Amino acid sequence: YYNYSLVADAADTATYRQRSPINSIENVTASILLLQGGKDFVVPQAQTEALVDKLQAAGVKYSYKFYPEEGHGFRSVAAIVDSLTTELEFYRRELSFTL
Repeated sequence: YYNYSLVADAADTATYRQRSPINSIENVTASILLLQGGKDFVVPQAQTEALVDKLQAAGVKYSYKFYPEEGHGFRSVAAIVDSLTTELEFYRRELSFTL
C-alpha cells in the first residue's frame, strides 16, 4: 500500500497520470540525474528508459547511469560508492563548484 500513501489509490489512474514525471517533461527546467538498477522491480528499467527518451526529445539535459546488478535500493559497496560519486560529480558540474 506504499503507493496509496505516496501517490493515490490504484484505481485513481487520472492522479497517477497527472503526477507521473514522464507526463510533465515540458515543466522540467533543470538537469536530471537518473540512477537505475537493472533488478529494480519498483521502477523497471523500461520506465527509466522511456523517461530518458522523453527527456532527449524535449532537449532536457540529463545524466543516466545503469547498475545491472542492483535493485531499487543499491546494496553493493561498489554501486553505493559509485552512485554517490556520480551524484557529487553531477552537483559539481551543474552547480559549478569545486572541493
